[in-house]
Amino acid sequence: MPYHGINPHLEPFLPYIEKATYTPLTKSWSLPNSLSRPISIDTVKSWLAACDRHHGDHCNRGQTLVTPDQQPTFLIDVHRACLVLATPGVAYATLSYVWGQAGAGPGFSLTSDTHDALRKEGSLDQVDLPRTIRDAMSFVASLGLSHLWVDRLCIMQDNEDHKHGQIKAMGSIYSNSSFTIIAAQSHDAFGPLSSRPLKSSSSDRWSMLRFWGRNFMSRSRAMPSKTTAPATDTAIHWKNPQTDRDAMAIMSADLLRTIWYSRGWTFQEFLFSKRKIIFHNNTVNW
Repeated sequence: MPYHGINPHLEPFLPYIEKATYTPLTKSWSLPNSLSRPISIDTVKSWLAACDRHHGDHCNRGQTLVTPDQQPTFLIDVHRACLVLATPGVAYATLSYVWGQAGAGPGFSLTSDTHDALRKEGSLDQVDLPRTIRDAMSFVASLGLSHLWVDRLCIMQDNEDHKHGQIKAMGSIYSNSSFTIIAAQSHDAFGPLSSRPLKSSSSDRWSMLRFWGRNFMSRSRAMPSKTTAPATDTAIHWKNPQTDRDAMAIMSADLLRTIWYSRGWTFQEFLFSKRKIIFHNNTVNW
């Protein structure tokens, strides 16, 4: 049966579905809201660590095959709050977001006029950055990484040669990043990554995944030998999901309807990124 009007042959390409199983949910399912428990930074760290440990070079090849014209020129140093020149092999995260109606305030975009000022330590603390970018900087810092690539700040906007070269390199820039933050929660760059606060306490380790009725430990173990649909599975339980797959199908269909999923640029970023941390519907998904 079609997933909410999506032809079955497209199912392998839907977000979230490829890792879902028909494991029954252990409790009633509902999406978190802004009053839900904070998002656990420790859980996100455990995702990255598990991927590094179990997938190795398959998901984290680094930049060994990247030529200079395929590398980012500038990166945001999230600890020093300024732009720095990218050095070969440095680890960085990328941001995939929708610019929308967020106006370019003084000093926000990287141009020939703002370049020198934005290279000074603390300069990004002095400009009115859109909330999405500010949150992404904080999120990257909380994960222990130092650098972030954001198109608006890392591409010289009034230098056509530099802009064209970096646009040509975007596939490589995203595929060679440590991970990509996908900001699908908001309609534009003014919105937050999530309405839920971030928390680094290990005591809240499982908070993000409990809305699935499962915990991260069940995700990190080996999946069932074959995920087989129940014989009576003729349609998705859109209002009352019964299995992990039902819940993730709801999430997938909703992500397909976001502004973020509708753009060609973000499609490219989603396609080339090896590891994605998706902020969506007050959830965080790996």
